[in-house]
Amino acid sequence: MSKRRRNRNGLEGVPRVYVEERLFQFQEEEDWATIIDVLGLLLYGVLLFPYVENYIDLASIEAFLAKRDRGENPTMAVLANTYYTLSCCSKRKEGNLRVSSSYKTWLKHRVKLVGLPWGNIQHQDQETQVSEIHETLRVEELEGTLEQMKTEQGILKRKLEIALEEVHLERQLSDEFSKRAQAEKETRLRISHCLKAADQEMCSKRAERDQIAAKKEQLEEALAALKSREELKETLESWKWRCQDIVDEAEAQVWATTVDTLFWKDRYIKLAWLANQALMDIP
Repeated sequence: MSKRRRNRNGLEGVPRVYVEERLFQFQEEEDWATIIDVLGLLLYGVLLFPYVENYIDLASIEAFLAKRDRGENPTMAVLANTYYTLSCCSKRKEGNLRVSSSYKTWLKHRVKLVGLPWGNIQHQDQETQVSEIHETLRVEELEGTLEQMKTEQGILKRKLEIALEEVHLERQLSDEFSKRAQAEKETRLRISHCLKAADQEMCSKRAERDQIAAKKEQLEEALAALKSREELKETLESWKWRCQDIVDEAEAQVWATTVDTLFWKDRYIKLAWLANQALMDIP
């Protein structure tokens, strides 16, 4: 279908011949639902664009299919609204859409009612009357058909405009939904990146706090060891002084003992000498 597209007067569409060929193809395939749609396009495509010969606009196809896809039958809707629309148009012109008597009967009644000076209508032969009647009926039929086509064209044009507006609104809503979805996706990505960055920062701070706590614990252990070492050193110094005092005291005691020993030794020697002298003096 894309190869058969044409552009005429700024409107993009397809030739009517192509649609008819597809209609025969669907008829051979017995695809009756599609045949009904194609017939609708062939009929109302001409009514929508009567001045574009052998041509169907793509906009009418889109509007036609949009109504069909919603479960509506645009063909039946147009036929059902035709009489109502014509009746409304007649009422606006202070008229009424109904079955009326013949033009000749109406003319006679008007002549009698108005009272024309030349009296009754002159009698005409049967062929002339039949010809006039046929011409009058043909003119009335053509005028009615033309008016009906104009009314249907206006109705279809309005429905096409409404359908195009709905399609445009749906496209706008779809674009807006896509933009909102894209914005939400970008927002979620930014939030995800921010959360990842915050998590990394928290992990980094946690690791830094753990390192600081480990260093603090090591320093406390080193300080405790140093304090214990100082206390041990003080204890050793205290024991050293005590040992020195003991040594000094022992040396003093040894010196005193040595002095006493020398004193008593001298006394003993002297006592022994006296004893020996006494023994020598005995006879």
